[in-house]
Amino acid sequence: MNRKEELNKKMIKNIIITILKTGDIIHGIQMVGKYVINIRCSFVLAYW
Repeated sequence: MNRKEELNKKMIKNIIITILKTGDIIHGIQMVGKYVINIRCSFVLAYW
């Protein structure tokens, strides 16, 4: 398993923990949205 996959799993875990701790699902979804956008941007930059 490479470093990027490890980071992805950590990020997802952190997002889930945040949702469970705060009980704020909307905030969690916003975090997921930002994270997905960041991944897409990095993919676009990688393929350019």
